Amino acid sequence: MKMKKGIAILLAVMIALGTLAGCRNDESTQKPLGAENGFAFDSSQAVEYSSTVLAENGKSDYTIVIAQEPSEYVQFAASELQTLFREATGAELPVIRDENVQYSEQSKYISVGSNLLQQSGGVSCDYAIFKESGARLITKGNCVFLTGATDEGALYAVYDFLKILFDYEFYDVDAYTLTHKEKVGLPKMDLHDIPDIDYRMYGDCLQYDAVGGTVQHAFRLRYKVYGQGYALDGHAAEVILPMSEYYAAHPDWYSDEEAAFGATMLRQLCYTNEEMTAQFIENVKKILTEKPDTDAISLGQADINIWCHCPSCTEAMQKYGNGNTNMGAVTQTLFINKVVKAVDEWLAAEYPGRNMSYMILAYHQTEIPPSHKDENGRYVPNAPEMVLPDNVIVQYASIYTDRNLAFRDNPSECEKIKLWSACSNNLQIYEYPAHYTHVCLPYDGLHVFADNIRFANELGFSSYYMQGNFNTESSGFTPLKIYVASKLMWDSSLDPMALAYDYIDHCYGDAAPYMREYFDLLRSRIAYLRSEYDYCSSVFEAGVTTTNWPLATMESYQKLFDQAYDAIDYLKTSDPDRYEVLFRKIMIEEMFIRYIKCSLYLNYYSDVEKARMIDEFERYAMIYGFKCYSETEPMSTVIAGWRSQL
Repeated sequence: MKMKKGIAILLAVMIALGTLAGCRNDESTQKPLGAENGFAFDSSQAVEYSSTVLAENGKSDYTIVIAQEPSEYVQFAASELQTLFREATGAELPVIRDENVQYSEQSKYISVGSNLLQQSGGVSCDYAIFKESGARLITKGNCVFLTGATDEGALYAVYDFLKILFDYEFYDVDAYTLTHKEKVGLPKMDLHDIPDIDYRMYGDCLQYDAVGGTVQHAFRLRYKVYGQGYALDGHAAEVILPMSEYYAAHPDWYSDEEAAFGATMLRQLCYTNEEMTAQFIENVKKILTEKPDTDAISLGQADINIWCHCPSCTEAMQKYGNGNTNMGAVTQTLFINKVVKAVDEWLAAEYPGRNMSYMILAYHQTEIPPSHKDENGRYVPNAPEMVLPDNVIVQYASIYTDRNLAFRDNPSECEKIKLWSACSNNLQIYEYPAHYTHVCLPYDGLHVFADNIRFANELGFSSYYMQGNFNTESSGFTPLKIYVASKLMWDSSLDPMALAYDYIDHCYGDAAPYMREYFDLLRSRIAYLRSEYDYCSSVFEAGVTTTNWPLATMESYQKLFDQAYDAIDYLKTSDPDRYEVLFRKIMIEEMFIRYIKCSLYLNYYSDVEKARMIDEFERYAMIYGFKCYSETEPMSTVIAGWRSQL
């Protein structure tokens, strides 16, 4: 990974002038990192360095050590450390495997992840403390250990180490900070860096290889790609027991209602049917046998808003559902408890030590939990049978809630989340920070991101998922929102607006002032629309209207974009690669303006101008990955509609 020339030059100038915020060029400071703050990570804390030198004048005596069979996380962590250390110092750190490597106080190793060197050095990480992604950084003798209870934590320990040494911060593709140093000392440290939310995810096209993204983008922002490590993810029930294979012979295995999902008619399972349950269990076993390296599987319902109300299901819901015969969570809970018990017993016998997590959805018909508040104000399950095992993850996906309100400010949502805590110790918030009917429309969300994440942290939730537009590029400062969300999920005390401005300042080069002004104007406009028209309250926002987006408003935005392009124009000749990076980022945001003009205002332009506007939108949509105009509908459909007006 290379820093673009423009950023490198800017950093060099700022370092020379002593103006780069957060650079630590004075290495004679006070106390070992971690000594004053309970071993929690604080990159602003002063660092004491030993007399040992990590690198000087482009040379280093240090070697990176990894396990004999390193995981994807460890391989990537070692590569990132090697690449960024070389960029910052000019020194090359060799990477070796841990065979025949032993710890001594004099040896000069940087250990990444769990390996024999870490064991011989007596460094350990308790999973009860560090969980999936907590990081530990410790200096022992002349050795540095960058690790965690898992290899994911070790990757984040590497990024913390680079933050300490070089003020490293990753913002986006081709946008990060790194202080260059001729001499780097060995920091004295013993610290833990444990996130507020242990299992953090943001699903978006930037992370999916199939649509031009990379999983490494998620690694650098410290979160998982949705479904990472899963044998199946998402709405998996219809995959585990597909109607195409079983419905003809066993129609009673499926709900007494059906609904359309696109061109396909789907049914939910009949969760009280014992024969179906037995077959479902066998199919899960088969899937887990075929995917032995996975540690989680979704058992989630089909993505349709119906449920089974056969006599058996209705009876169960009446018994356990507070008299509510539309409480699908009742039959789902009874079913999941049977499935998990049977599969766990099978795993213990056939694959000892393989511990699985099982994901289900609190979504549509299963959103209301089978619990209540008792006379003492405590949240309790309606019956012992309504409690889920700790290895069942419940994704609370309240798709129809008011997106303009934080959960704590929405009484019904707040109450449902607390009621779910009576049935599950493993609740995960599933948030929708995007538009799914018009991906070019801006969605704010920053006014609720921080509070929702803080709310989840206060309630002790270990997981948080934010669903972007996973199959298409989108406007509305999506990469900015991903950066802000990723930082907040790690440390919910951070200021989202400060993070947003920091992102703009580091990602748009000389165009940053104009993009920042546009960002502020856009957020002000959305706040007004939210107040007056309840804009953005639904994930299915249909807000392509002249009331929401007057032509004069769009033209005022366009002037800022014109200024942004003018500000980077000099790069066309001095640094064409850097120009293309910035042009792309600016154009992705301008696609919103182009989309509105083509959707609402084509008749204001001549036929020649109309054709040009449509052609340009189509060209940039193809170049930059605007494949769909909604969650699933192709952009070509809406473009064809515009062309019909010519």
